[in-house]
Amino acid sequence: MLDTRLNFFKYSDFTYLFISFLVARLIFAHYLPLGVDEAYQITVGRQLDWSYYDHPPLSFWAPNIFSKFFGFEALIVYRLPAIIFGCVTVYALYGIGILIRGRDAAFWGAFLYSVSICKSIKRSIYTPYWRSTSISILDYYVE
Repeated sequence: MLDTRLNFFKYSDFTYLFISFLVARLIFAHYLPLGVDEAYQITVGRQLDWSYYDHPPLSFWAPNIFSKFFGFEALIVYRLPAIIFGCVTVYALYGIGILIRGRDAAFWGAFLYSVSICKSIKRSIYTPYWRSTSISILDYYVE
């Protein structure tokens, strides 16, 4: 059973923040062209392997797995794993903020993370570092 303390969507400020930046990330993902790292991870990730030069495999596997799951290749499908991990990161940041300083700090922490160009666009769409950011935030939240 899901613990009701983990349901942050009951707070309207978080719900509006989460949905608005999810929509913004989807729009950016649709209209921005492929970055160099992103094209590399999509191309190389078609051949499953345990390691890709100096990168762990998750960011290379995920776009390929999503394209196979949906049955077609499209830019938005390749970027969907990064968008999902970005949303999970915002959710976890909000939870950490509530634990540490309350709802106001949680909102502003999640808001500042979401409006940061480097984190919102570059890290959650272009580069293969989306998974490390999300996993490190989740690790702190779970502890």
